[in-house]
Amino acid sequence: AGEFVRGVSSARNWITNPADDPDNDDHPFPVESGRYHLYVALNCPWCHRVAMTRSLLGLEDAISMDVLFPGRTGDDDKVRGPNLWR
Repeated sequence: AGEFVRGVSSARNWITNPADDPDNDDHPFPVESGRYHLYVALNCPWCHRVAMTRSLLGLEDAISMDVLFPGRTGDDDKVRGPNLWR
């Protein structure tokens, strides 16, 4: 009781380079410049890691990225109430 149990992830695919494994015909997400776009919020540890990995691998020209800046509602928000994500 009270224990966190993580659900099974449905995101288990990888961007692959067919040139790295020419004998394998299963490349559902091939490397292609301009094919992928990231939306990240730097306050998210997973997004932060993805943004760092993109940079470390030198993929800035191949994978575009937008940074989101989430905010919280103020005390004066009568519709949603205070301190909620906008």
